[in-house]
Amino acid sequence: MNDQASSERNDQPSSDPLAGVDWGEVSVQAAVIVAACTTPRDVEDVVQQGLLLVLEGDAPWDPAGGKTIGEHVAAIGIRAYRNARRNERRRKDPKMVAKLIVEFDVPPPTPEEVLAEGYDEWRKQTCTRRVIESLAGDEQATAVLELSAQGVGEVAEQARLSGYNLRAVERARSRISRRAEEVAEQFEEEEESP
Repeated sequence: MNDQASSERNDQPSSDPLAGVDWGEVSVQAAVIVAACTTPRDVEDVVQQGLLLVLEGDAPWDPAGGKTIGEHVAAIGIRAYRNARRNERRRKDPKMVAKLIVEFDVPPPTPEEVLAEGYDEWRKQTCTRRVIESLAGDEQATAVLELSAQGVGEVAEQARLSGYNLRAVERARSRISRRAEEVAEQFEEEEESP
């Protein structure tokens, strides 16, 4: 009796419309449809987005809806693609930026601010690189610098992780500070000279 009941359950059709779908074939069908609506470089991304939305259940496919699953995947992917592009255009639209400024009362950075921020970051990286290069032969200072770069700033923690005693770590930190000041001064002199 148990065998008969389990046999009957296996003979019943699955309620999952995606069971047994050949996803490779679906991808090909969707790609053919998408190719007519987007640029060739976007076809794969659009199809993948459509497949993802269908498989995650965000855009379920209804077999009774009149579309094949390939058509459904293509339609969902194209809709997601167009929505993403529209959102990008809106972000760059001066009217939308003005609305955001009014809403959040924070103006976007000016080109000069963006440039200055980029320059400051470049300057910081250049000075850091020069300090590291100048301390290349100093094992203690190099170890402390590496720990600082990893976010370890406490002297005791640096001593524990580096294996050096507290006094050695403090001396290494002093050497690093002195060298950083020298590099910053050299950098400023270079900037001021024509």
